[in-house]
Amino acid sequence: MNNKEKLETKKKFKLPKIFKSKKAKIILVIITIILVFNILGKILNPEEKEFNYEEVTAIKGDINVVVTGSGTISPDNQYDITALVQGEILEDYVEEGMLVKKDQLLYVIDSEDVNNSISRAQLNVKNAELTYNTMLNSVQIVASSNGVLTDMNLKVGDMIGQGSIVANVLDNSNVRIVAEFSSQDVKDMYIGQTAMVTVEKGFYQTTGNISKISSSNIISNEGYATSYVEVIVANPGGITDSDSGIVRINNINSNSSSKFEYMNKSVIYSTGSGYIKEIYKLKGDYVKKGEVIARIGGDAIDTQLEQTKIALEDSRINLKNAQDQLDNYKIKSPIDGKVILKNKKKGDILSSSSMSAMSSMSATTSSSAMAIVANMNVINFTIEVDELEISRIQKGQNVIVTCDALNGKEYKGYVENINIVGKSQNGVTNYDVKIIVNDPEGLLPGMNVDAEVQIVSKPNVITVPTSAVRKGNIVYVKTDTNYQDEDTNVPKGYKKVIVEIGENDSDNVEIISGINEGDIVLVDKLVQKNLFEMMGGMNGMGGTTPEE
Repeated sequence: MNNKEKLETKKKFKLPKIFKSKKAKIILVIITIILVFNILGKILNPEEKEFNYEEVTAIKGDINVVVTGSGTISPDNQYDITALVQGEILEDYVEEGMLVKKDQLLYVIDSEDVNNSISRAQLNVKNAELTYNTMLNSVQIVASSNGVLTDMNLKVGDMIGQGSIVANVLDNSNVRIVAEFSSQDVKDMYIGQTAMVTVEKGFYQTTGNISKISSSNIISNEGYATSYVEVIVANPGGITDSDSGIVRINNINSNSSSKFEYMNKSVIYSTGSGYIKEIYKLKGDYVKKGEVIARIGGDAIDTQLEQTKIALEDSRINLKNAQDQLDNYKIKSPIDGKVILKNKKKGDILSSSSMSAMSSMSATTSSSAMAIVANMNVINFTIEVDELEISRIQKGQNVIVTCDALNGKEYKGYVENINIVGKSQNGVTNYDVKIIVNDPEGLLPGMNVDAEVQIVSKPNVITVPTSAVRKGNIVYVKTDTNYQDEDTNVPKGYKKVIVEIGENDSDNVEIISGINEGDIVLVDKLVQKNLFEMMGGMNGMGGTTPEE
């Protein structure tokens, strides 16, 4: 602005000439004096104050402190049914809304290719087993029967050829004796009958049982018919195959003495050739049929044996993998629950592209899953609690849940989890709080619900409106007198009382001590109005007022 413009501006704001006259100046002084006297008059002679208050009675009631929030319903246990294999869906046993049990069959996928793979794997296992067992039998020397090793003189390092005699196995626990009797006497004998046996060496007696009776007669040298009876005797330890004995049955002795025979006597042969690497049994040891008594070895033999063993294990693993793969062609429910979505049906083809789509989906975008099974007996949702209130939330607190879609029906829930990782936005940090509802009848996935987390619940306590308690925990209580408190802003008949307060909700505050039920307290309407306006201002924060 140049000097000329400044000069023009000053000219524009010149006072009217009337305010420059002497008469005008006198009038202004008189008006000022009158105003001063009016103000002093009001100070020296105050009028009766008009108070803006109401009386409220202290009553017993409930104090419920809650933290509120909203969320969207999800099943607490939900699974997308997907396939790990490709092929045509041959059968489906799924309908939306049906209840299913864990491991219940839902889909069957064509498994012809994997069945062929299993058959080939089974043949490979048989071939590998045959190769390994043949190799193993060639290096292991095993007992041919139960009994005691005799005539065995092997030493580690001995060279042995295929088919060589290694040892004898003698089962001397039982011996048998075949005795000759008159055919006429044999007619009264039977299998299992007890027989007395006299061992000629030492002339001691033992017992046995008839095991066989010959069915034909033989004419003896003396010209009469004879039959033979076999008796099995438990060897007390001293009977050998060089001993003889007399058998007595039905008080009738055999025609002559007979030789004892061992029940089992066999020879052990080597099925392979090589050096004796290990000896596990010694001469005189008792062995069982098939038990390994020695092993042939050497670097080349050991390597070959290990290779055939590895090949066998590898073929078994391949077979198991093929069989496990077969399980993937039968899709079963992983949980007890309800089918809440079905996307695939009998005749549909599962390709690699469709499986890729299914595997990349999240729990909330499962439109390409074969089906979705959820446990609807338990549902959950998450609310956001800001940083000023999160410290009051604890796991296990009760929650009242309502749903507008169900006409505000109430459900009972509880706090299941508090996420300690907050999310900041616009300078405020919120924390996710997961809430569980165990009996959610009527609630469906995707419904919006409201939650009231029960922080404090105090039933049947003395309460007054929060606006009745002033700074310093002061409450004005009505008296029967015309008492005037030192605070002239309080009407006559009210006495100042300092109270002890407890919990408070949005409307009322708990009075622990200081006043009693039935006392009348003063509530300043202006305080209530200001509180109301503050709440209205907070609720409308960030928006526009009607006047705008």
